[in-house]
Amino acid sequence: MKERKMPIYIRQLEALLRRLPVHHPKRNLIGENLAKHMAGYKGELAIDYPLSFISEKEYSVLHDVRLSNHDQYFQIDTIIISTKFLLFLEIKNIAGTLMFDAKFNQLIRITEGNSEGFPDPVLQIKRQEIQLKKWLSLHGFSSSLPIESLVVISSPRTIIKSSDDNLLHTIIHSANLPHKIKWFESKYKRKVIDNVDRLIHQIITEHSPLQQNILEQYKIEKEELLNGVQCEKCLVIPMVKVK
Repeated sequence: MKERKMPIYIRQLEALLRRLPVHHPKRNLIGENLAKHMAGYKGELAIDYPLSFISEKEYSVLHDVRLSNHDQYFQIDTIIISTKFLLFLEIKNIAGTLMFDAKFNQLIRITEGNSEGFPDPVLQIKRQEIQLKKWLSLHGFSSSLPIESLVVISSPRTIIKSSDDNLLHTIIHSANLPHKIKWFESKYKRKVIDNVDRLIHQIITEHSPLQQNILEQYKIEKEELLNGVQCEKCLVIPMVKVK
């Protein structure tokens, strides 16, 4: 079973921020990116509770899966595997009012009267479904396996709106996840995966965590970083020894 762990990229951002001087020109940018990725990670953690209500005997849950179709990589926040269907989740932790615009394929966040655009997660899960079917076919599994996908909003305070009633079946709050899985159970009653363990093993084996050269990404030279041992109490770098 692949458990959810803090992404390596978040740890890289934290380490980089600790080593940057207070007045470094890229410190604010890196801090903002860290906050954004940390919010996403906390959103993923928030669905662990509703997932605890589904049967461990009937379902296997894998988190933060990154697979390759040879020519491109794709990432799935959470994939739920049963003998009858596959379900993958795209988890969003975005505050405010979310308007899913199906006409222009965009997500609009409204907070305090201000509007902000985001990539459409519904379009994203459709693309991931195509990629997952291709991956299954490449590894000897039937690409016709029933695959479902959901956009899961992790915060109960977030208000969801849409211009398309069809999206009511695709976008849910995390609290509704166990009920939605029950609905899929009633939809798919025939066993179509004979060897779930083989599929899980293949996914875990093929999983390829994203590894980035964070200094290269932000165009920061090693000479710009603070050297020395960090104090465990005050976090100052370098630690000053007091005699």
